[in-house]
Amino acid sequence: MDIPGPAAAAHSRSKNIRLGVLNTRSAVNKAAAIHDIIHDERLDVAVLTETWIHADSPNAIKLDVAPPSYSVRHQARQQSSGKTRGGGIAAIYRQTLKLSTAFDFSTAEFELLAVNIATKSGSITVVCVYRPPAVVLFLLRRHSATPCQIYLISCCYSSSDL
Repeated sequence: MDIPGPAAAAHSRSKNIRLGVLNTRSAVNKAAAIHDIIHDERLDVAVLTETWIHADSPNAIKLDVAPPSYSVRHQARQQSSGKTRGGGIAAIYRQTLKLSTAFDFSTAEFELLAVNIATKSGSITVVCVYRPPAVVLFLLRRHSATPCQIYLISCCYSSSDL
């Protein structure tokens, strides 16, 4: 998806930010494939769902999903009793972008990660929400009073939800 914004790469004459969403069903041990997708699709920002990367995972695992010249922000799922895998979202972005975490939230039911991308004309807020298929959908309220921001919401659902 192309989002109006600053030219994100020296090789691009476009003034758009290229954004992709990928349900990885465990990003651990899939870094090379994730790097290839980001490169092949020329993504400036890639949002990953179901990373299965925990808050206490070593940096070697957390940072591995970001290719060279990219950085990553993670939001791990709170672990409920007995569950050892699943959940987690991440935003991988070009280091040339000015990105900050707007807010994040995690429960045993869902994860939410919102990041602000600064542009010359303002900012874009990208919001990613992931919830497992068996959980009741929660309604989210707007967390910012800035009327000029654009909200993009990515929700992943399994086909059993439809």
